[in-house]
Amino acid sequence: MTILGIYTGHDLGACLLRNGEIVALIEEERLTRYKHGLAHRLYNISEQFNNNFGYVPWASINYCLEVGGLSIDDLDLIVVPQRKLNWKTLLPIRDKKKIWIMDAPVDGDHHYSHALSAFCASGFSSAAVLVVDGSGTSNEEGFEAESGYRFQNPKKPGKLLFKNRYPFDHVELKNGLGWSYEYITTTLGFVNKELQFLSDAGKTMGLAAYGKPNRELEKDWFKLDGHQINFEPFHQFLVSSGLKNLINFSSNEKALIQNENQISQWACDLAYKIQAELEKALLHLVDHLFKQTHEENLCFAGGVALNSVANGLIRQQGRFKNFFIQPGAADTGQALGLAYAGHLKLAPKMPIQPMKHAFGGREYPASEIRELLTLAKIPFHELGSSDELSASAAETLARGKVIGWFQGGSEFGPRALGHRSMLADPRPIGMKDHVNKVVKFREPFRPLAPSILESHCPKVFEMEGTSPYMLQVAPVRKSWKDKVPAIVHVDGTARVQTVDPENNKTYYELISHFHRLTGVPLVLNTSFNLRGMPIVESPFDALQCFLFSRIDSLYLGRFEVERPTFAHYVCRLNPKWRLVKKTSKGYAPLWYLEDVFTFELAELSDQDLLPSLLARLDGKKSLAQLMGFGTKIKAADKKLSDRIEPLLQDLFRRRLVLLRLGGVKF
Repeated sequence: MTILGIYTGHDLGACLLRNGEIVALIEEERLTRYKHGLAHRLYNISEQFNNNFGYVPWASINYCLEVGGLSIDDLDLIVVPQRKLNWKTLLPIRDKKKIWIMDAPVDGDHHYSHALSAFCASGFSSAAVLVVDGSGTSNEEGFEAESGYRFQNPKKPGKLLFKNRYPFDHVELKNGLGWSYEYITTTLGFVNKELQFLSDAGKTMGLAAYGKPNRELEKDWFKLDGHQINFEPFHQFLVSSGLKNLINFSSNEKALIQNENQISQWACDLAYKIQAELEKALLHLVDHLFKQTHEENLCFAGGVALNSVANGLIRQQGRFKNFFIQPGAADTGQALGLAYAGHLKLAPKMPIQPMKHAFGGREYPASEIRELLTLAKIPFHELGSSDELSASAAETLARGKVIGWFQGGSEFGPRALGHRSMLADPRPIGMKDHVNKVVKFREPFRPLAPSILESHCPKVFEMEGTSPYMLQVAPVRKSWKDKVPAIVHVDGTARVQTVDPENNKTYYELISHFHRLTGVPLVLNTSFNLRGMPIVESPFDALQCFLFSRIDSLYLGRFEVERPTFAHYVCRLNPKWRLVKKTSKGYAPLWYLEDVFTFELAELSDQDLLPSLLARLDGKKSLAQLMGFGTKIKAADKKLSDRIEPLLQDLFRRRLVLLRLGGVKF
């Protein structure tokens, strides 16, 4: 029995279940290469797509079908959310009765899909489930924000215990824990300018560790009573402090943080305050759920469940014995929840297989990777075995190098877990700053996480149990803080991933080799992407990211890839952009790149070199040929080559320039 779950909101994607087991699970952003998967918002395709639910994740659907070796007509059921699209017309399946539209109320609620995604994946026979996010399904009472459920049988629907709904329309400030965190995040300036309705709450969580209690922020923001939360004190604070005027999802021109290298203590204290208020509210809801259910097990879902600092406290201070969060806890998990709902509808007596790992992507065979590298004309060395691969990578890490690590199927969710990772040695005190600034090009205050051999976790961290999905923060033991400073956050904690040999074999072998070489049973692990980009999915994505970053070495499957000379890259402008010259009154004319759909302008950091270079990029000639270097880079050419490299790397990160590798198409 095969079931396909399809989600069409932000962080859209698809999930294929076969007999209750995950076959493929992918987010659209990994395939379209646009954050949150919403490429249609950037391209402004048509008016019908100018909402969050108007885009079908065709790339994810095709991906799942290919992995499963199926055509769409082979499916037993397709589960989709609500009637915002004409699914019967859109989906090219002959038997339209196989399409199940999950309408609200109850079984079609956004929060119920979240709850299913967590409970069914957990393997628990019964559990309480907490769901907290921004805005769930709306009805006449308002939108979902916080919900509690109890599941007492894996083969039966769960029972709703409470649901907090708040008015959505015609209100200046929305209620809800998710929205409150969003508001502070946007006042700080952590916004996604392209999507203009999502912020980066993870940055606020990272910054909070630099803050401290502030006398001006002593009053409680949320009034807690049972499951109900009163947000009026928080809204009054936003108004009286003037922060309400800084809430802007499309710009940070008036935000508190204008320079990420010069952040005021007030901004840090504000992040600290919202994090503390969120933690207090979540612990209160968890306690309330326990009193209602007296279950041993707790599942947590929704975007707020990605707050790993709060998760650590829930596990440490909460009253539940066991705690589970699936890796795509935010809306990326909706496709999984929808697929589980379809399974319960079609075959309630057939057991659902617990989630064993987060690797829902396809594996890329060695022959496919070898063909890519050969076509790209990039030097590589093929390693003979998994052990040889792991040993080589561990030795490279021990020499202080940063590597790209691409193995097996991609992870589901926002955390890299050893299949699509950038790895480094956690011992050098300057490694965190090096990775943030030079490799990832991101804010200096953001922490980097450790991946540790599961059996060694209690020795290094003050933590019980496992954390395979890197969704829990724990204190680093005093005896280890000076040994692995690159993974220790400013507050002495780390976001931990535990690695076991059964579900993450090759990664486990790498860390084991590193342990034997250095005596340290962990490595520094961050996602294989650059700032503002999705984590890489394919070998081609990994190569592009490798060549336009400062990663020292790339392990692509069992191939160790060498970096070619930068000046021999072949590039072209993204067809979405064109080079234009604009004149402002009273100013000299300047060159820009202009979006051909929206007419948005992208500034060029170098007005002397870049316009002439961009005008000549044709996707056929190498940079060396375009600059007249010839086939070899002479010493006299190197200065100019070194000047070009960071400029084009910046344009690549902004998706303005694309890279061609040998005979591989863009």
